[in-house]
Amino acid sequence: VRASSVAWHYKDCDEEYGLFKAKELVHQLALSMGNLPCQVCQGDKAVEVISLPAGKGLMVGSYCDKSSYSSVLCMTGSPDESLFVDAPSMA
Repeated sequence: VRASSVAWHYKDCDEEYGLFKAKELVHQLALSMGNLPCQVCQGDKAVEVISLPAGKGLMVGSYCDKSSYSSVLCMTGSPDESLFVDAPSMA
């Protein structure tokens, strides 16, 4: 558990069963968390619930605001794109 997200990884499960349960989990989370400020993402053998107010892009932006950088390289291996959407334009 991280401060801004919770992830369920199923890389060690039977592939077909893991995918079935992941889809079921995404569906249930979407139903139960639809009105909350979070995003449910399904990636490469992982399901992640991400808090929108504390996303990675906002963190990058806050670090960039505190210091002066000529450029910032943003990379992610997670299933969401918030790092790129919320990052400053110079990143």
